[in-house]
Amino acid sequence: MKLDAKPARSVLITDVDNTLFDWVRVWHAAFSAMLAELLRLSGLDEAVLLSEIRKVHQRVGTSEFAFLIGELEVLRGPAGDTPLLEFYAPAIEAFRTARRQTLEFYPGVLATLEELTRRGTLLICYTESLAYYSQYRFRKLGLDRLIDYLYSPPDHDFPSGLSREDVRFHEAGHYTLARTEHHFTPPGELKPNPDILRSILRSLDVMAKQAVYVGDSLHKDIWMAQQAGVTDAHAAYGAAQHQEAYALLRRVSHWPEADVVREKSRLGDSTIVPTYRLDSFDKLLERIEFTAFEGPRP
Repeated sequence: MKLDAKPARSVLITDVDNTLFDWVRVWHAAFSAMLAELLRLSGLDEAVLLSEIRKVHQRVGTSEFAFLIGELEVLRGPAGDTPLLEFYAPAIEAFRTARRQTLEFYPGVLATLEELTRRGTLLICYTESLAYYSQYRFRKLGLDRLIDYLYSPPDHDFPSGLSREDVRFHEAGHYTLARTEHHFTPPGELKPNPDILRSILRSLDVMAKQAVYVGDSLHKDIWMAQQAGVTDAHAAYGAAQHQEAYALLRRVSHWPEADVVREKSRLGDSTIVPTYRLDSFDKLLERIEFTAFEGPRP
C-alpha cells in the first residue's frame, strides 16, 4: 500500500532476526560448518545425525542450542574414551568461526539506528530468540549502545549437572548488556500474539499511535502489529524462507512438523497487506518522520 503522508512516530519497535541481520545465513553457515566436522569425526550417516539433532531441538524448544553436542547420545560411541567436547572440538571451533565471519548487519541498518538514536527516538527490539543468543548478538553487533529495550523469551534450562558458572569463561559482566534494558516475555508466548506487543507498549507507557513496528514475517510481525494498532513496515528483504538454507533449517527445526508445514503455506500470503514495504532497512527514514520520544528511558 502506498501512502502519500509521512506520519510522525517517536518509537521504533523492530524484530531482530532476518530484520536487522540475516539470521538464516548466520545459522546455516555456522551449523553447516559444525555438521561437516561432526560427520567427518563420527562417521555417522547424515540423515541419522540430522534426525537426532532435531529430536534435541524439539525437546529444548529452540534450533539454537549451545549444548547440542553433549546431548547427542549418537556421538558418544565414535568418541570412545575421549571426552565428548574434546573429541568434537574441531566441530565447535568450526561453528564459532563461521558464526563470527557471517554475523553482520543488513546494509543500512547500523546507519539508520545511529540516526534514530541521534534524533532521540525510543528504540525497542522484540525477538523470539532466547535470552542468551539474543544477548550474544547484541554484544557482537554493538546493539547494546543503540537499543533502549530488548524483549525476548528467557533462556532454556541448563542440561542436567551443569550450571551457568560451569560454562562461563569470563566474568559475569561479560555476558550482560551494559545499556540496553532486557525484559523477558512470558514463557511459551510467541508471535504473532498481539497481546504481547500491547503489553510491551503498556510497560513503557507508549501509545500504539506513537510507534512503528518493523519485521520480516507477514504473519508473525505484520499481522501482529496491525492487530495491536501499531503502524507496520514489512522488511521484505528479510524473507528468509525463500533462501536455500531454509531447507536445512526445516530438517532440524524445533517446530513440530505441523507448524513447519503451516509456516511454508503462509509464504506469499496475499491476505496480509503491509502498510509499508521496505526493500532495505534505511527506507524507514523515507516512510516515517521519526522524532524524539518524550517519555522515560532506561
